[in-house]
Amino acid sequence: MTVSKNKIFCIVYCRVSSNKQAQEGESFDVQAEICTRIATSRGWVVAHDPWKETFSGRRDSRPAFLEILEFLDQNPDHVRYCLFRSIDRFTRGGSLSYEEMKRELTRRGVELVDSYGLIQPTRNTLEDLGFEYDWSRSSPSEITEVVVATSTKQGGNGHTHPPHRAGNSARSARIQTTPSR
Repeated sequence: MTVSKNKIFCIVYCRVSSNKQAQEGESFDVQAEICTRIATSRGWVVAHDPWKETFSGRRDSRPAFLEILEFLDQNPDHVRYCLFRSIDRFTRGGSLSYEEMKRELTRRGVELVDSYGLIQPTRNTLEDLGFEYDWSRSSPSEITEVVVATSTKQGGNGHTHPPHRAGNSARSARIQTTPSR
């Protein structure tokens, strides 16, 4: 892979769990097109043809994901982002599976980006002080990502949007509580 210092490279991962799903609304082509459009709109270069996997997202053995890791190992520090449609297209294995896959990519310097904008970039909370530690880096969407990953394992669709993105009012997002007596 030829690398230019001015370009930001990304990869695209698409997954369907059945041939039927591949022919319906979340087909490989639809997922790849959406992710490629996002990359183009942000000025990123797709470094490899999109990985396409017909595989249960609940399985731990993921051939295409292993190919991605191998590609990243062969091209260290070149790819900055891994784009996918939604968390349920990335994995349906729950929060532990999601966190492990995210960790594997993070170790290789790659951040996750979903097409819905749910996943937010990691930030150094001590940046203003001029310090950085492993524990000072976090994402404002980390808890939401874990909740969505957990819900996908339990049959959710992983298309959960933050209330402001889905057009929901603050009123509909509010948790109802009963005063204690």
